[in-house]
Parts: sequence; structure tokens; C-alpha cells
Amino acid sequence: MSKTQLVLDVGGVLGTNLTRFWHELAASASLSYEDLRRLYKQELRDKCWTGEISEPDFFTWACSIQSSMNESQARSLMLSCLQPLPAYKLVPDWSKIYDLHILSNHRSEWLAPFLAPILPYFQTVTISSEIGCAKPSPDIFKHAASVLPKGATVLFVDDTEHNLTAAADHGWQILLADSEGHWIHQIAATNQRFPLTSPNE
Repeated sequence: MSKTQLVLDVGGVLGTNLTRFWHELAASASLSYEDLRRLYKQELRDKCWTGEISEPDFFTWACSIQSSMNESQARSLMLSCLQPLPAYKLVPDWSKIYDLHILSNHRSEWLAPFLAPILPYFQTVTISSEIGCAKPSPDIFKHAASVLPKGATVLFVDDTEHNLTAAADHGWQILLADSEGHWIHQIAATNQRFPLTSPNE
């Protein structure tokens, strides 16, 4: 019998989200965080996560918002904002219980140095910028599922409810990564049954 396949998001699960990057960029550009995020969503977010634009294109856009910051400074700020969360250190232990996988809306250029120390513990890595689609699109779940053992139980951990809903629709068990980190203790309960329903139900 194959192990449960534990599929982990990165932002909000293994590492911090990029909230500090957006706050610092907004502050330096004299914009509100909400206005900057709204502008990013309208102009760039989907193109960034799906790899439709290049990483330099993203930083060119960021520097157009804040003209006093060059692309090298913006990239350094971005990388400094991705910091390990408590689950990061638990990956070696979890790999003894589960087959581990990553499924993340992110840029591979930013995740590569962050994941390097723990990458050997993962069977597969699916990053939206490499696949050309992003969660909650069914296509990215289909791709991730295609490299998992057929018939295996899959447990997906994400910090965003609409991504969990999409995973549940795909037949995966789901677990919300709460900001307090209580979800980490549930991972150790290997005989626990996780819901196959939407997290909103």
C-alpha cells in the first residue's frame, strides 16, 4: 500500500507570503497597500504566476511603481521576504511518513534558493510559472495529479480556501493552513481522515 501523498503549498505553508514586499513597495511609492494590490491584480498577477511574463518584467513593473528602487534592489527585497515557517523544519520528519510534493502559485526563480535545502525530500515540484496555469485552475491540479501514484490518497495543504475547494473538487483530501499553525499538529495524525468537502461547508 502506497503512502499518503502530502501536497504542500509554499506561501503560508512552508514559507511566508510576500506581504512584506507589497507593504514596503507601497510605502515607498506613497500608495496604500490595498491600492497597490488592486493595481497588481488588475495589471500583472495572473501573467506573473503563470509565467506569461518574465521575472525581469515583474521587477520592471514594480520599479515603475517606485522609481527610486532599481530592479536589483526590488529582487533582493523580494527574496528577503520569503522566510521559512515552522513547517519548513519538519519536512525531513514528514518525509518518513508521507511522499511529499509541492504545488504552488509562485515563480520558480524565487522558490529555487528557498527550497534548495529541503528539495531532496520532495518527490515532485509543481510551480505555476513553469506549468503555465495557476490555482485554482483545474488544469494545474490535473498536472499535479498526473505525477502522483494512481489510486493513492492525496492530502493537500494550502492557506487559501478557494484553492482547497478546487482540490476537493479534484477528489483530494484538504487541510487549511491556519495562520496560527495549528494545522501542523494534524499532519502527524496519519490515521486521521480529512474532509473531501469545500472548506466553506
